[in-house]
Amino acid sequence: MVSYSSYWTYQRIIQAEPIPEKIVCQIKSDTISGYLKEHPDYQLFSWMIKKADMELKMGNEQFDATLFVVSDENLRKQFGSDDFFINMDKNQAYNILYAHLLNRKISKQTLTGQRLTKIYTKNEKTEIMFLNNYGDITLNNMSKLLKENVRLQNGIIYDIDKMLFPIF
Repeated sequence: MVSYSSYWTYQRIIQAEPIPEKIVCQIKSDTISGYLKEHPDYQLFSWMIKKADMELKMGNEQFDATLFVVSDENLRKQFGSDDFFINMDKNQAYNILYAHLLNRKISKQTLTGQRLTKIYTKNEKTEIMFLNNYGDITLNNMSKLLKENVRLQNGIIYDIDKMLFPIF
């Protein structure tokens, strides 16, 4: 025997408004994800963000982070081809990105304020050591800071010449 309360609940469900079409999230160009996606020099790094399923997160206006990116030209010099990125799985992309991300916006003045600065990345085991040698900034004694920062709505981007690898 079916109770009337279940019947009326069923009737309300049937008469409910239809589910609206899926709304696609728009990533603004003044966010980290939007800037990298639109900039032709950072397509491999943008691919890593997409592969790690962090495109929406880094496109969020409240993300508030610092990202060190490597241009496609420098990545090809370091790895020889794009195969490393094409064959990358989600976990590898995620770990590499977290080795390049700082938890908040860090200005160049903070990075160059002392001769040696140590900052932890979002990957808790990985840290970046910044050595300021009269304005020439070196990261972990292997990568150089190439460009001034790009300030965006949700973060700061620095261009470096070599990829930083996470510690596992």
